[in-house]
Amino acid sequence: MANEYHVCYCVDKDYEKYAVVSIISLLLNSKINPEIHIIHSDLADKKKLKIAEKLFKKKFKYYLAEDSEFYGLPILGGYSVYYRLLAPRIFPKKIKKILYLDCDTIIEGDLSGLFSVDLHGKALAAAEDINMIKLDLKNFKKRLGIPKNGSYFNSGVMLLNLDFFRKKNLSKKIIDFMKKNVEKIVMHDQDGLNAVLHNDWIILPEEYNFICSPFWDFSKAKNSAPKIVHFAGIKPELLKIISPQNIYCKKYYKYFSMTPFQKEKVSNKEIIRMIKRLYDVLFKSKFFY
Repeated sequence: MANEYHVCYCVDKDYEKYAVVSIISLLLNSKINPEIHIIHSDLADKKKLKIAEKLFKKKFKYYLAEDSEFYGLPILGGYSVYYRLLAPRIFPKKIKKILYLDCDTIIEGDLSGLFSVDLHGKALAAAEDINMIKLDLKNFKKRLGIPKNGSYFNSGVMLLNLDFFRKKNLSKKIIDFMKKNVEKIVMHDQDGLNAVLHNDWIILPEEYNFICSPFWDFSKAKNSAPKIVHFAGIKPELLKIISPQNIYCKKYYKYFSMTPFQKEKVSNKEIIRMIKRLYDVLFKSKFFY
């Protein structure tokens, strides 16, 4: 019987170790034993990912991405942020639905319920980006043409209806929108997805994309036991310095300790690069006025 659970990560050399940690937590906690699909461009030997394959005696499926169709779009580090838009085209047609996960996530609970979500002829299901909505960053509704009664989702966790994407040629429409409106794009393809699909998505509970960051007020979260934790905007290494008692940071390092590269030290140079990247996200990428 074909596996009905498919999970996708988009990975480059800078995010390979995070993907491995996320996959370890997924295979330990999700209770779904999924087929894992990796879209990548610059992983010559896939050394760290192969560690996860060996650890769980699984073979992942790899897909080589081409950056060329994303030329001209804003980037922050590389084009891998856009690779998820390739999924409907490069994955086998027999795969109708797939769960996309950012590499900087850890899975803390059963995901079988997430896969049972009926997409009702919609493109995807995702959790609302509470911070984008609360702060109304760059007047996002007006900027992206989202109706006043509309909302905005975080694209770090998405249950994708691949058939719907294929029939409507949505990936091309999203890329075309971003290329024609580069000056309006702040949050990369997340903006493009929200602009084009503002009437074609279903809201998921916060437990499926719980944003963990010292900069946001998540102390009043509706769910105290999230199933997917997302280190959006700040990596665990930096979070450990800023907020060493953070419970989700500790959980991340529990899974990290299961890897053969657990003893690799993060250099001061790398920490400075993370701080600079965070600064770029918050300010240079037009995050705020």
